[in-house]
Amino acid sequence: MPTSDAWGIRLSGKARTSDGWAENVFTDKDVFGYDSWGARAVIQYKGEASTWTLNIHGSDYEGDSGFYFNSEAAGNEGLDFDELQQQSKESPEDIEPWGANFTGNFSMGDIDFVSVTAYEPSDSSAFDDLGPGVDTPKPTAQI
Repeated sequence: MPTSDAWGIRLSGKARTSDGWAENVFTDKDVFGYDSWGARAVIQYKGEASTWTLNIHGSDYEGDSGFYFNSEAAGNEGLDFDELQQQSKESPEDIEPWGANFTGNFSMGDIDFVSVTAYEPSDSSAFDDLGPGVDTPKPTAQI
């Protein structure tokens, strides 16, 4: 959105949530739910011989880790994508990327210059229960 002949600003954001789409048969709890949001602000200056842009952005994801294990996939009959067998009561995942970048394009006579500066850190943590549950039937070989 222009704020003058030379300046403009743009704001954007999103938010998403889910209660989960599968049931952990050990805990009777819905899993793979999440809360997520993101936001960005862009400020730009356009002059006769230069353009400068500042982009500031960030997001946050908190939910269940995305690892999926179903004992039926290990050789038992059928495959049910709505249930999984995971011993741990929780498998939290938290991802927080954020940052900023500043770019400039400018000309001096016949020479064009581009400047890019950015800082893009990200914090994340997750726990996954990679093994089948205690009561998970094991596939058996037939001889």
